[in-house]
Amino acid sequence: MSGTHHPPLRRVLTWLLVLGPLAAVSGIFLGSQKAGTMCGSVFRADNTVATYYDAHGGTGAAAACSRSIAAAAVPTWTLIVLGIVLILAAMVIQSLGNDRPMSATGARFRWRRRRPPSHGAGGQGTVTAASGSSRKPQ
Repeated sequence: MSGTHHPPLRRVLTWLLVLGPLAAVSGIFLGSQKAGTMCGSVFRADNTVATYYDAHGGTGAAAACSRSIAAAAVPTWTLIVLGIVLILAAMVIQSLGNDRPMSATGARFRWRRRRPPSHGAGGQGTVTAASGSSRKPQ
């Protein structure tokens, strides 16, 4: 059974890879919406209309805008962070769920000692890298 993907693991990865970007995009969309009629959004907190209204006899519209933007920031950033966490979790689960042996992944890199020359030059052997490939050099 080595090297096979299990259907439940694939289903979990699919759900994580669908819900992660969906949550992040939902958070970005929510953060770009206006928090009130005279207020800006979470990503662009523009309260100039409310401040102008307060300067000409209004009753605390700028403070209400600040409160509504702060209240909208919590779900916005929660959705964005949740989306990123779900995507990272899918990547970690996929890498941990990969149960193929090392030789199947192409990571055949081993170290070997080169034998000293036979003509008596002496000295210690040097360490070289060999790819482990069975192909003949051309």
